[in-house]
Amino acid sequence: MTNRKYTATSSTTYRFSINGQEKDVELNENITTALYWEYDSRIGRRWNIDPKPLIGLSEYACFGDNPILYEDVKGDFSIPNHKKITRDALSNLKISNAAIIRKLVNGNANTDYFRFFYKLHFDQQVGKTNIDNYWEKFNQRFDKAKGLNRAFGAALHTAQDFYSHSNYAELHVEYYKKNGGDISKLKASDVPLYNDAGTTKSGTAKETFGEFLASKGDAFRTGDFKLSDPVNGTEFAKAHPNSHAAINKDSKDTERGKETVGGKDNTLTYNELAENLATRETESRITKKLTTKK
Repeated sequence: MTNRKYTATSSTTYRFSINGQEKDVELNENITTALYWEYDSRIGRRWNIDPKPLIGLSEYACFGDNPILYEDVKGDFSIPNHKKITRDALSNLKISNAAIIRKLVNGNANTDYFRFFYKLHFDQQVGKTNIDNYWEKFNQRFDKAKGLNRAFGAALHTAQDFYSHSNYAELHVEYYKKNGGDISKLKASDVPLYNDAGTTKSGTAKETFGEFLASKGDAFRTGDFKLSDPVNGTEFAKAHPNSHAAINKDSKDTERGKETVGGKDNTLTYNELAENLATRETESRITKKLTTKK
Protein backbone atom coordinates (compact mmCIF):
# COMPACT_ATOMS: atom_id res chain seq x y z
CA MET A 1 0.00 0.00 0.00
CA THR A 2 1.12 3.53 -0.61
CA ASN A 3 2.01 5.83 2.29
CA ARG A 4 2.51 2.94 4.69
CA LYS A 5 6.04 4.07 5.49
CA TYR A 6 6.28 6.68 8.23
CA THR A 7 9.05 9.23 8.41
CA ALA A 8 9.41 11.78 11.18
CA THR A 9 9.78 14.61 8.67
CA SER A 10 6.45 14.00 6.98
CA SER A 11 3.06 15.01 8.35
CA THR A 12 1.07 13.44 5.50
CA THR A 13 2.31 9.87 5.38
CA TYR A 14 0.58 7.05 7.26
CA ARG A 15 2.25 6.55 10.61
CA PHE A 16 -0.04 4.05 12.34
CA SER A 17 -0.11 0.29 12.59
CA ILE A 18 -2.59 -2.23 14.09
CA ASN A 19 -5.25 -1.20 16.64
CA GLY A 20 -4.56 2.49 15.91
CA GLN A 21 -1.13 2.21 17.53
CA GLU A 22 1.73 4.35 16.28
CA LYS A 23 4.80 2.86 14.65
CA ASP A 24 8.16 3.31 16.30
CA VAL A 25 10.42 3.19 13.25
CA GLU A 26 13.44 4.44 15.16
CA LEU A 27 13.66 0.89 16.46
CA ASN A 28 12.31 -1.13 13.53
CA GLU A 29 9.59 -1.04 10.87
CA ASN A 30 7.76 -3.81 12.74
CA ILE A 31 7.61 -2.09 16.12
CA THR A 32 4.43 -0.42 17.36
CA THR A 33 3.88 1.38 20.62
CA ALA A 34 0.96 1.67 23.02
CA LEU A 35 0.48 3.12 26.48
CA TYR A 36 1.88 0.05 28.26
CA TRP A 37 4.07 -1.67 25.67
CA GLU A 38 6.44 -1.83 22.75
CA TYR A 39 5.17 -4.58 20.45
CA ASP A 40 7.26 -6.52 17.93
CA SER A 41 4.93 -7.97 15.30
CA ARG A 42 7.69 -10.25 13.96
CA ILE A 43 7.54 -12.44 17.06
CA GLY A 44 4.17 -11.43 18.50
CA ARG A 45 5.70 -10.37 21.80
CA ARG A 46 6.12 -7.24 23.88
CA TRP A 47 9.47 -5.97 25.11
CA ASN A 48 8.32 -5.24 28.63
CA ILE A 49 6.42 -7.28 31.22
CA ASP A 50 2.61 -7.05 31.13
CA PRO A 51 1.40 -4.63 33.87
CA LYS A 52 -1.66 -6.88 34.34
CA PRO A 53 -0.25 -10.43 34.23
CA LEU A 54 -2.63 -13.36 33.89
CA ILE A 55 -2.15 -16.85 35.30
CA GLY A 56 -1.22 -19.29 32.54
CA LEU A 57 -0.29 -16.59 30.02
CA SER A 58 3.25 -15.34 29.37
CA GLU A 59 4.01 -11.91 30.78
CA TYR A 60 5.42 -11.08 27.35
CA ALA A 61 2.31 -12.15 25.44
CA CYS A 62 0.11 -9.70 23.54
CA PHE A 63 -3.52 -9.92 22.45
CA GLY A 64 -4.02 -12.98 24.65
CA ASP A 65 -1.77 -14.79 22.15
CA ASN A 66 -4.43 -14.35 19.46
CA PRO A 67 -4.01 -11.04 17.54
CA ILE A 68 -6.65 -12.09 15.01
CA LEU A 69 -9.44 -12.59 17.55
CA TYR A 70 -8.58 -9.94 20.16
CA GLU A 71 -7.50 -6.31 20.33
CA ASP A 72 -5.22 -4.66 22.88
CA VAL A 73 -5.24 -0.95 22.29
CA LYS A 74 -3.44 0.15 25.46
CA GLY A 75 -1.21 -2.87 25.91
CA ASP A 76 -2.92 -4.00 29.13
CA PHE A 77 -4.87 -6.87 27.62
CA SER A 78 -7.94 -7.98 29.56
CA ILE A 79 -9.52 -11.33 28.82
CA PRO A 80 -13.16 -11.92 27.82
CA ASN A 81 -15.62 -12.60 30.63
CA HIS A 82 -15.62 -16.41 30.38
CA LYS A 83 -11.85 -16.58 30.63
CA LYS A 84 -11.91 -14.18 33.56
CA ILE A 85 -14.59 -16.15 35.40
CA THR A 86 -12.72 -19.43 34.90
CA ARG A 87 -9.36 -17.99 35.92
CA ASP A 88 -10.89 -16.30 38.98
CA ALA A 89 -12.45 -19.58 40.09
CA LEU A 90 -9.16 -21.46 39.65
CA SER A 91 -7.33 -18.76 41.56
CA ASN A 92 -9.89 -18.88 44.40
CA LEU A 93 -9.35 -22.65 44.58
CA LYS A 94 -5.58 -22.08 44.54
CA ILE A 95 -5.13 -24.18 41.40
CA SER A 96 -2.01 -22.98 39.60
CA ASN A 97 -1.20 -25.96 37.36
CA ALA A 98 -0.55 -24.32 33.97
CA ALA A 99 -1.72 -27.35 31.95
CA ILE A 100 -5.06 -27.52 33.78
CA ILE A 101 -5.59 -23.78 33.44
CA ARG A 102 -4.83 -23.89 29.73
CA LYS A 103 -7.21 -26.80 29.05
CA LEU A 104 -10.11 -25.35 31.01
CA VAL A 105 -9.72 -21.78 29.78
CA ASN A 106 -9.24 -22.74 26.13
CA GLY A 107 -12.04 -25.31 26.15
CA ASN A 108 -14.30 -22.68 27.69
CA ALA A 109 -13.34 -19.77 25.44
CA ASN A 110 -13.42 -21.80 22.22
CA THR A 111 -17.11 -22.50 22.78
CA ASP A 112 -17.78 -18.96 21.58
CA TYR A 113 -16.68 -20.01 18.10
CA PHE A 114 -19.98 -21.93 17.97
CA ARG A 115 -22.31 -19.04 18.65
CA PHE A 116 -24.85 -20.44 16.20
CA PHE A 117 -25.37 -23.51 18.44
CA TYR A 118 -27.68 -21.91 20.97
CA LYS A 119 -27.79 -24.90 23.32
CA LEU A 120 -24.09 -24.49 24.09
CA HIS A 121 -24.96 -21.06 25.50
CA PHE A 122 -28.12 -22.07 27.38
CA ASP A 123 -30.31 -19.93 25.10
CA GLN A 124 -33.96 -20.44 24.12
CA GLN A 125 -35.04 -22.48 27.15
CA VAL A 126 -38.48 -21.62 28.54
CA GLY A 127 -40.01 -22.72 31.85
CA LYS A 128 -38.48 -24.53 34.80
CA THR A 129 -39.18 -28.02 33.46
CA ASN A 130 -37.26 -27.37 30.25
CA ILE A 131 -34.46 -25.63 32.12
CA ASP A 132 -34.24 -28.49 34.65
CA ASN A 133 -34.04 -31.00 31.81
CA TYR A 134 -31.25 -29.12 30.14
CA TRP A 135 -29.29 -28.75 33.36
CA GLU A 136 -29.52 -32.52 33.76
CA LYS A 137 -28.23 -33.07 30.21
CA PHE A 138 -25.10 -31.06 30.67
CA ASN A 139 -24.61 -32.38 34.20
CA GLN A 140 -23.88 -35.58 32.30
CA ARG A 141 -21.30 -33.73 30.25
CA PHE A 142 -19.48 -32.82 33.45
CA ASP A 143 -19.65 -36.43 34.65
CA LYS A 144 -18.35 -37.84 31.37
CA ALA A 145 -15.38 -35.46 31.17
CA LYS A 146 -12.20 -37.32 32.06
CA GLY A 147 -10.77 -34.92 34.56
CA LEU A 148 -10.29 -31.16 34.20
CA ASN A 149 -9.89 -31.21 30.42
CA ARG A 150 -11.11 -29.14 27.47
CA ALA A 151 -14.48 -30.91 27.41
CA PHE A 152 -14.97 -29.97 31.06
CA GLY A 153 -14.03 -26.38 30.22
CA ALA A 154 -16.62 -26.31 27.43
CA ALA A 155 -19.29 -27.56 29.84
CA LEU A 156 -18.29 -24.78 32.25
CA HIS A 157 -19.05 -22.25 29.51
CA THR A 158 -22.66 -23.43 29.29
CA ALA A 159 -23.11 -23.36 33.07
CA GLN A 160 -21.65 -19.85 33.26
CA ASP A 161 -23.89 -18.65 30.43
CA PHE A 162 -27.03 -19.72 32.28
CA TYR A 163 -26.64 -16.96 34.85
CA SER A 164 -26.05 -14.19 32.32
CA HIS A 165 -28.42 -15.43 29.59
CA SER A 166 -31.43 -16.09 31.84
CA ASN A 167 -33.59 -13.99 34.15
CA TYR A 168 -32.67 -16.20 37.13
CA ALA A 169 -31.00 -13.31 38.97
CA GLU A 170 -33.88 -10.92 38.31
CA LEU A 171 -36.42 -13.42 39.57
CA HIS A 172 -34.42 -13.92 42.75
CA VAL A 173 -34.53 -10.16 43.35
CA GLU A 174 -38.32 -10.32 42.89
CA TYR A 175 -38.56 -13.31 45.27
CA TYR A 176 -36.30 -11.60 47.81
CA LYS A 177 -38.41 -8.43 47.88
CA LYS A 178 -41.69 -10.36 47.92
CA ASN A 179 -40.62 -12.10 51.13
CA GLY A 180 -39.59 -9.01 53.07
CA GLY A 181 -35.94 -8.78 52.07
CA ASP A 182 -34.26 -5.37 52.22
CA ILE A 183 -33.03 -5.01 48.65
CA SER A 184 -30.57 -2.31 49.68
CA LYS A 185 -28.71 -5.01 51.65
CA LEU A 186 -28.80 -7.77 49.02
CA LYS A 187 -25.36 -9.20 48.24
CA ALA A 188 -24.40 -11.39 45.32
CA SER A 189 -23.55 -14.19 47.74
CA ASP A 190 -27.19 -14.18 48.96
CA VAL A 191 -28.37 -15.61 45.64
CA PRO A 192 -28.14 -19.43 45.58
CA LEU A 193 -26.67 -21.49 42.77
CA TYR A 194 -29.32 -23.12 40.61
CA ASN A 195 -28.80 -26.58 42.07
CA ASP A 196 -29.46 -25.13 45.55
CA ALA A 197 -32.60 -23.17 44.61
CA GLY A 198 -34.88 -26.04 45.61
CA THR A 199 -33.70 -25.95 49.24
CA THR A 200 -33.26 -22.19 49.71
CA LYS A 201 -35.74 -19.80 51.32
CA SER A 202 -35.52 -16.05 51.88
CA GLY A 203 -37.04 -13.97 54.66
CA THR A 204 -40.63 -14.91 55.44
CA ALA A 205 -40.96 -17.23 52.43
CA LYS A 206 -42.97 -20.44 52.81
CA GLU A 207 -41.91 -21.66 49.39
CA THR A 208 -38.36 -22.31 48.29
CA PHE A 209 -36.84 -20.25 45.52
CA GLY A 210 -37.07 -23.31 43.28
CA GLU A 211 -40.81 -23.54 43.91
CA PHE A 212 -41.13 -19.83 43.18
CA LEU A 213 -39.35 -20.33 39.85
CA ALA A 214 -41.72 -23.15 38.96
CA SER A 215 -44.71 -20.92 39.76
CA LYS A 216 -43.52 -18.35 37.22
CA GLY A 217 -44.24 -20.70 34.31
CA ASP A 218 -42.90 -19.44 30.99
CA ALA A 219 -41.83 -16.17 32.63
CA PHE A 220 -38.72 -18.02 33.82
CA ARG A 221 -36.56 -18.32 30.74
CA THR A 222 -33.33 -17.77 28.92
CA GLY A 223 -33.05 -15.35 26.02
CA ASP A 224 -34.04 -16.01 22.42
CA PHE A 225 -31.00 -15.81 20.17
CA LYS A 226 -30.62 -15.52 16.40
CA LEU A 227 -27.36 -14.85 14.60
CA SER A 228 -29.08 -12.05 12.68
CA ASP A 229 -30.08 -10.24 15.89
CA PRO A 230 -27.86 -7.69 17.66
CA VAL A 231 -26.37 -8.95 20.94
CA ASN A 232 -27.06 -5.57 22.53
CA GLY A 233 -28.96 -2.39 21.74
CA THR A 234 -31.59 -0.36 23.56
CA GLU A 235 -34.22 -0.13 20.83
CA PHE A 236 -34.01 -3.79 19.86
CA ALA A 237 -34.13 -4.86 23.52
CA LYS A 238 -37.25 -2.77 24.15
CA ALA A 239 -38.97 -4.22 21.10
CA HIS A 240 -37.95 -7.81 21.94
CA PRO A 241 -38.07 -8.22 25.76
CA ASN A 242 -37.38 -11.97 25.60
CA SER A 243 -34.38 -11.61 23.29
CA HIS A 244 -30.76 -12.25 24.16
CA ALA A 245 -30.16 -8.52 23.72
CA ALA A 246 -32.73 -7.70 26.40
CA ILE A 247 -31.80 -10.39 28.93
CA ASN A 248 -28.05 -10.98 28.70
CA LYS A 249 -25.74 -9.67 31.40
CA ASP A 250 -22.48 -10.68 29.70
CA SER A 251 -20.85 -7.34 30.46
CA LYS A 252 -21.41 -4.12 32.34
CA ASP A 253 -22.29 -2.46 29.04
CA THR A 254 -25.36 -4.50 28.07
CA GLU A 255 -28.82 -3.10 28.74
CA ARG A 256 -29.52 -5.49 31.62
CA GLY A 257 -25.93 -5.86 32.75
CA LYS A 258 -25.54 -2.21 33.69
CA GLU A 259 -28.78 -2.08 35.70
CA THR A 260 -28.51 -2.17 39.49
CA VAL A 261 -30.65 -4.53 41.54
CA GLY A 262 -32.29 -1.54 43.22
CA GLY A 263 -32.54 -0.21 46.73
CA LYS A 264 -30.94 2.83 48.29
CA ASP A 265 -27.15 2.89 47.99
CA ASN A 266 -27.00 -0.65 46.54
CA THR A 267 -24.68 -0.38 43.54
CA LEU A 268 -24.68 -4.12 42.76
CA THR A 269 -25.30 -4.55 39.03
CA TYR A 270 -26.85 -7.53 37.32
CA ASN A 271 -23.58 -8.10 35.49
CA GLU A 272 -21.74 -8.33 38.81
CA LEU A 273 -24.43 -10.61 40.20
CA ALA A 274 -24.33 -12.95 37.20
CA GLU A 275 -20.52 -13.01 37.20
CA ASN A 276 -20.46 -13.87 40.91
CA LEU A 277 -22.91 -16.72 40.38
CA ALA A 278 -20.96 -18.03 37.39
CA THR A 279 -17.69 -17.94 39.34
CA ARG A 280 -19.21 -19.82 42.29
CA GLU A 281 -20.78 -22.35 39.92
CA THR A 282 -17.38 -22.91 38.32
CA GLU A 283 -15.72 -23.39 41.70
CA SER A 284 -18.43 -25.86 42.71
CA ARG A 285 -18.09 -27.91 39.52
CA ILE A 286 -14.30 -28.06 39.71
CA THR A 287 -14.34 -29.00 43.41
CA LYS A 288 -16.84 -31.79 42.77
CA LYS A 289 -14.74 -33.14 39.92
CA LEU A 290 -11.60 -33.15 42.02
CA THR A 291 -13.29 -34.96 44.89
CA THR A 292 -15.14 -37.54 42.79
CA LYS A 293 -13.27 -40.77 42.26
CA LYS A 294 -13.73 -42.27 38.82
